[in-house]
Amino acid sequence: MPAPWYPQMPAALPGADAPTVYQAPDTEARTPAARLFKRIFKNKVRAALYILAPLLIVLAALPKKKSETAPRDPASGGASVNFEKLTKEQKSVVKDSFNLARNLYVQGKYALCLTELAKLHEIIPQFENSKELQSFCDQGLELVKRQERRRPQGA
Repeated sequence: MPAPWYPQMPAALPGADAPTVYQAPDTEARTPAARLFKRIFKNKVRAALYILAPLLIVLAALPKKKSETAPRDPASGGASVNFEKLTKEQKSVVKDSFNLARNLYVQGKYALCLTELAKLHEIIPQFENSKELQSFCDQGLELVKRQERRRPQGA
């Protein structure tokens, strides 16, 4: 059988022994949106500006959270003003009472802790996390009372 003859193909193709690589037609470049994106993203700085500028505008337009506008620690708010107005003796009494109350809480002496916190709160309504410590002491005292009620029943 004779070999087929194609007049449009040359007899020997350059690189005929190499594998043929398929190149798909670039259909995205034909659409106007794709051409616009290609033109924008050629320049990295321009692309960053087009992306970041709207994001910054949206973030600036969002309302601030309440936690950012209000002070996070109540002791740094109105209570600290009262603490600053105290005399040196009162400041030392408040600090000592708070430290003693914290130590009594750690030791499990919840009733004494509550009395120290009551002394502290007579001078200043709130100091650091004294209200939180007071609630912990209340919970601890309640727990101790429950355990004492259960002991005579179990014995």
